[in-house]
Amino acid sequence: MNASTQAQRIHICQGSIQSLVFLTSCSLAAHTLADSEPVQTAQSEAVVSDQAKPSDKPIDHPEPSLFADDEPVELGQDIDTLDSALNLMFEDFDVVITAGRSTQRVNQAGAAVSIFTAKDIHYSGVTNIAEALEFIPGMNVTRLDRNRYAIGVRGMGGEINDRTLFLLDGQQIGGAIAGGADFQRFPILPEDIERIEVVRGPGGAVWGANAFNGVVNVIRKDPREQLGFLSSSTINEFGDYSGYFRYGAGDEKFGWRISAQYDSLETSEDAINNDTITSRDFGRNTRIDWQAGYSIDASTEMTFGVSFADIERGDFEFVGYQAGMDEEIQTTRFNFKLDREIDSESSFMIQAYGLYEDVTRPSVWRQNSADMNVDAQYSFTPSENHSASVGASLRFSFFDFDRQDFTSSVRDLSDEEQWAGFYFVDRWQINDQNSLETQARIDWYSGTQTDWSGRMSWIRSLDDQGDHTLRFSIAKAFRAQQVSIRELGIFRSPLPSPPFLPGTFGFSLYPAGNLDSEHIYSGEIGYYGRFSEEVTVRVDGFFNLYEDMVGVVTITDPTGQGMLANTLANAFDGKSYGFEAEISHTTENLTLSAWYGLNHFDFTQRIDPDVNIRAYRPTENNAGARARLVLDEVHTLSMNYRYTGEGQADGFGDGNWPERHRVDLTWAMDVFDGRGEIMLGVSDLLDETDIVVTPVGTLFLNSFETPGRSLFARVQIKF
Repeated sequence: MNASTQAQRIHICQGSIQSLVFLTSCSLAAHTLADSEPVQTAQSEAVVSDQAKPSDKPIDHPEPSLFADDEPVELGQDIDTLDSALNLMFEDFDVVITAGRSTQRVNQAGAAVSIFTAKDIHYSGVTNIAEALEFIPGMNVTRLDRNRYAIGVRGMGGEINDRTLFLLDGQQIGGAIAGGADFQRFPILPEDIERIEVVRGPGGAVWGANAFNGVVNVIRKDPREQLGFLSSSTINEFGDYSGYFRYGAGDEKFGWRISAQYDSLETSEDAINNDTITSRDFGRNTRIDWQAGYSIDASTEMTFGVSFADIERGDFEFVGYQAGMDEEIQTTRFNFKLDREIDSESSFMIQAYGLYEDVTRPSVWRQNSADMNVDAQYSFTPSENHSASVGASLRFSFFDFDRQDFTSSVRDLSDEEQWAGFYFVDRWQINDQNSLETQARIDWYSGTQTDWSGRMSWIRSLDDQGDHTLRFSIAKAFRAQQVSIRELGIFRSPLPSPPFLPGTFGFSLYPAGNLDSEHIYSGEIGYYGRFSEEVTVRVDGFFNLYEDMVGVVTITDPTGQGMLANTLANAFDGKSYGFEAEISHTTENLTLSAWYGLNHFDFTQRIDPDVNIRAYRPTENNAGARARLVLDEVHTLSMNYRYTGEGQADGFGDGNWPERHRVDLTWAMDVFDGRGEIMLGVSDLLDETDIVVTPVGTLFLNSFETPGRSLFARVQIKF
């Protein structure tokens, strides 16, 4: 059998196993390859199932080889051994799922993807996801106070903003009201995370509306791999405390775990010595999460769970009003997912999940909402060099706003909305060096209109081993305006009558009503190179065009008295261009990485020269570095660095801030034969306390500095 025939056999096999459970797919492929001549690993394509997860467990048993200079694998060998052998074909590259809703090698993905692993999270010492995201290339994370963050992929983010789609295990976690993700109030515990995947660039072709600038997917660990007891306590010099508890039981067939975390944050006023500020940014947060996994049979897997979060924190000014009362938010979430292998060439997934929120934000609104979702996906092999998936999504949203105060709060509103989407993904292996991935999706939303998203990527291997690849992509996505954007009406500063007419306010924001979807059109080019087993380099460039972006504009006062009147409108277009470049060096005991990002944004058209875009523009220059060193298998030293260039917010106040640097250092030591850990660290070593960021939506400049350098200690026990 010649090399060309071998390559064809491999591609046929790979197409047949896409979207199957990983271990099962390896077994099937091994059977297919067993009667052929041994092949080179470089010719293989690591596209596996939607449900597969990379394993970092060492393989203790001898492994048969699939390489030409070793003995071929025999069909009758132990099936587990065959699985391990085929796993060798994939282990040299990280695998991701978020780029195309199916697992594939990161160098073959149709979009730029970064991974932040469980070890990265753990040894960074952070206790909330927002701060972990700050160290990922392409992410803009701006801390507004001790509780609130503005988060966006390649900028354009805000605290309540949905230009970045946030997922938990591939399931949306943005609420029904605004769509943004306030990670502080969701029941996601950092110690339960397996990895965070960040897609840089439009992701709407598979994830639908609001996967606009990018997608953040938080992927949790399998509960069957979290057995036993773990307790963790972290305290810093400000008096902040984070306590985590987990217990899990079961076996490979059925297992469950329950986790809980309590976080307490002091106000900036109390945490900063010798300060003159007044702040209400304290926080008390309790989160509980129960998850289970069950293998019904060899071809069917099920995961399900329920979680709860309760947060009490200080309020903040919103468009000139601060009630001086605490915010109280309760969140309840459920999730269910069923994965089934139908045969060697097809599989099926269905999942249902929901979110209920009861929110009291005295400065903004009092509302409760429910969000119910059902997704289904069928993966199959339409022909010998194609692998494909089709899927559909249904979403039902219910919400009820209660007026907090007649003169200063969002108006009463109660309604329900529906969403529906259908998508298709095709992966065509043209030949050994070239593949073409096409993604297309159409979405209907009762609140606005029908729209579509798409992505097409040509991926070319530059060498026979597949160590160097080029990617060329074009993409389009849209952002649908959810209810809080379309129906937001705010009236501040009531004026006396006379001389003013009754019901006159110093500031008014009138509901926008109908708004068109925002659109992004993107051209991308990427390079991924593996120069050795330890060193990888990737560069991802982009050019984006933004159309019909929504912002706050000034309008003629409907009362005719010349008062300040505003509304939301499709107010501006823009463009951005830039790149992210990253180099990584990884060995068993040493991990090093450094990256730089450029992101230049310009307005191309504005209907109002002073339009407020309700978001933080991308910071033009960003950079970061990470280092982790393991000494004698007991001590681990870690460093995380982030540089953020000068920033600008388009709010009512002066939102600019200077460049800033963040350096975090940790030292961890295993104790009790690996059943415990002591960690000491310092966050924000350079003490960037005096940098003040004005939140978008602030009418009066009342922002304040937040605490900087902080020493902390952590103790963990497990058994």
